[in-house]
Amino acid sequence: MLMLFIAECSSRSENAAAENSAAATTSQYFFITSFRHNTAGTLYVFRKSQTACDLTQVSTHTLGTNPFDLTYDQRGFLYVANESSSNISVFQFNKNTGTLTALGSPVTQTGPGTTLPYGIAIHQSGWVYVVDGQNPGSIGYFQQNQTTGAITQVTPTGHLAFGGGNRVWFPAIYGSRNHFYATMYDTGRVNLYEVNTGTGALTAHATPFVTAGTNPWEIVFHPTGNFIYVANYGSANISQYSVTAGTGLITALTPATVAAGTNPISLAVGTKFLYAGSFNNGAAGGVYGYAIDQATGALTATAQANIALPAPGVYGMALDKDASCLYVARSDYNGTNDGEDVRIFSINNTTGALTAAGSVSVGEGPRFIKLAY
Repeated sequence: MLMLFIAECSSRSENAAAENSAAATTSQYFFITSFRHNTAGTLYVFRKSQTACDLTQVSTHTLGTNPFDLTYDQRGFLYVANESSSNISVFQFNKNTGTLTALGSPVTQTGPGTTLPYGIAIHQSGWVYVVDGQNPGSIGYFQQNQTTGAITQVTPTGHLAFGGGNRVWFPAIYGSRNHFYATMYDTGRVNLYEVNTGTGALTAHATPFVTAGTNPWEIVFHPTGNFIYVANYGSANISQYSVTAGTGLITALTPATVAAGTNPISLAVGTKFLYAGSFNNGAAGGVYGYAIDQATGALTATAQANIALPAPGVYGMALDKDASCLYVARSDYNGTNDGEDVRIFSINNTTGALTAAGSVSVGEGPRFIKLAY
């Protein structure tokens, strides 16, 4: 998810000199999930250079089988959804030393049948939501101990059934707002819910869903919280919406979609620019860049438009704290392609143009990336 943490950490102004100065002196870390099909995955921790986009590996940690999405909160807790082992790995991160510590064994997610934990998001009131991409789709919700980071699945049922579709893919929450959004892969829409901060329960919004493209994947907020973007795998485009903060309602912009290469699944958004990753079913993909209209949220392709990349295709992506560097995970579905790595790009703050700045090896099958600082 480019979920709760991404929304919070991206919402600072890129034009504030004081913040840009702080970004240059604050240690930044990236967590990257890596997997090979049907085996235990690995979590890689990298430290970013304070003067460039370079990454230095700090540590590795064992995950469950087929790790998918991950999320990090500013209290220092990291959660990783392990798709095929039906559980969530829990870690505590020391931002001062860069040390990541596992908090016991992974926590099992129960649901209607065998669960497939996919996307994950945290609400500031201490509820962790893990969407289940299995048929029928559901969402596990866990109460977080905000002191220890431990999570406990809500009883007795432990899951929330979603109507209007069987495959829930990615969730999104913005800051302290009590609205929850989830992409529905098989029905091509975004479901809207209200969060009960006392119980964690989700109830359908007065407008329970809006139309997206075909097979929507990742959903992200603009740092201001005023706009939402969704990568549509099947229709090869990005849906774009405005957000009414008070009610949580989202409304399609004009145009409702912009083209985004073949099979886009991932998005990385800063204040001024958005980037979409073309997966291309694991073949040669690329990164597509867009300028964001600050008044309307509408996307327009940058002059550079896109950068082609060799196979495998683009999976997850992330920006650094001040949106000066972009990190792009290249992976196929099963983590078996020898070309897999994380490509690094510097970003021109005026034009949004990307310049190649190296790469790092992240085992087999790098998937999703999250920032901590």
